[in-house]
Amino acid sequence: MKNLFFILSLFLLNTVAFGQVSKTVNITTAGTLNSLITSTEKTTITDLTVTGTIDASDIKFLRDEMTALTNLDLSASNIAAYTGTGGTYSTASLSYPANEIPKRAFFYKTGLKSIKLPSSTTSIGDYAFNYCSGINSVILPDPVQKIGDLSFASCTGLTAVTFPASLVTIGSSSFSNCSALTGNLVIPNSVTTIGSYAFTQCTGLNGTLTFPGSLTTIGTAAFSYCSGLKGNLLIPNSVTTIGERAFQNCSGFTGNLSISNSLTAINPFTFSNCTGLTGTLIIPTTVTTIGNNAFALCSGLTGSLTIPGSVSSIGNASFMYCNGLIGTLTIPNSVTSIGTSTFAYCSGFEELYLSKNLTSIPTETFAGCSGLKTIQAANPVPPNIIPSTFSLVDYLNCLLYVPIGSKSAYQTDPIWSLFSNISEKDFPSAIRNTNINGLKIYTNQNQIFIEDCDASVQLFTSTGAYIKTIYPQSGRIAIDLPKGLYILKIGEYTTKVVLY
Repeated sequence: MKNLFFILSLFLLNTVAFGQVSKTVNITTAGTLNSLITSTEKTTITDLTVTGTIDASDIKFLRDEMTALTNLDLSASNIAAYTGTGGTYSTASLSYPANEIPKRAFFYKTGLKSIKLPSSTTSIGDYAFNYCSGINSVILPDPVQKIGDLSFASCTGLTAVTFPASLVTIGSSSFSNCSALTGNLVIPNSVTTIGSYAFTQCTGLNGTLTFPGSLTTIGTAAFSYCSGLKGNLLIPNSVTTIGERAFQNCSGFTGNLSISNSLTAINPFTFSNCTGLTGTLIIPTTVTTIGNNAFALCSGLTGSLTIPGSVSSIGNASFMYCNGLIGTLTIPNSVTSIGTSTFAYCSGFEELYLSKNLTSIPTETFAGCSGLKTIQAANPVPPNIIPSTFSLVDYLNCLLYVPIGSKSAYQTDPIWSLFSNISEKDFPSAIRNTNINGLKIYTNQNQIFIEDCDASVQLFTSTGAYIKTIYPQSGRIAIDLPKGLYILKIGEYTTKVVLY
């Protein structure tokens, strides 16, 4: 009998030491959980169900004192507001709102494997489950509207998250480095903002990415290095901002890219190294700037590239190694600035039209564009270039067309003269009547008229030779000239005028 008692006692001790120890606690007064758990239970309870009302001080107790806690069920509890020094985030006196999983609630509690949140939860605080590497799945209840910054960051065991229909904001780095997340990623229809680095380094995601029509903002590097995402990348027209590097190194996408027509800028590195994206690239007509490396290494993009007339600047290396793009590349007249290596090694282009407002084309902008057969340079004044600007372009056989009257200027330029075949053509972009920045410019027989002008005007021949400077009288300028093509420089703006 003594032996049987000893065996039973040993079994119970082993169960406590190594097995599952469960308890249910009802809290009638928030902040009293510590009085309902014995010192032995603090180190032995593995499965705890809490009902009633709790606050940030109770959650701090769960995090710091319940050392064996593995499974926590808070679904039948409510979180009350708390102000004091005993909260989860700091020893200073802070206020913690009701119905929020407080900041740093379970920060670094690596032994926690499952948690059921209160059904009344409306937000997840910053760092709430940061580094909880043992949690493998999370169901966020329907009232949740906000997931805070870094709330689930580095939860490397997390394989699945259920987002509620109520969700509005996904905070910065909220799921960064959750490398075990798999399958599709569907952002709920209520979400408006995805914060910076929200899903960066979620390398296990291996399905499609779906955005809702409610989305307005995708933060910096939000999906960078999610190399397993596949299929199309369709960004809804509701999106007005996409941060830098948002999809950098998302090389797994294997479908088309559709860009929101509400964007005004494509920021640096946004789609760089998305090598699997295929099909035609359409830049929306709302875009004014294309940043550095925006589409660099997107070698799977095919078809022609249309840059709309809304674009004024194209950054460094923005299309470098997009060697699947073919046909005619038109740099519209709206473009006044273009970067280094912008189209380097885009070997598929056969024809190039250069904006009349480009005055300088830097190093290696079109280096390696070995497929070019025709270049149309619309500026009568040869833009400044260096030998590497067109390195590996066939100077001997590539035809260079320049405006009427400017052939000699190109032939005497030390670099442009490397092109063996230079011919003149009529570029219809020379104005006869236009309005520029409040100025009215028009012609009548052998005269050029400029009205509402308060700045001096420099006049050049079509080859760029200086003629004279004219000053307005009562806001008006009238210039008598022979028929021909002329260049006007008014402040920072340069345009051509033709007299017939």
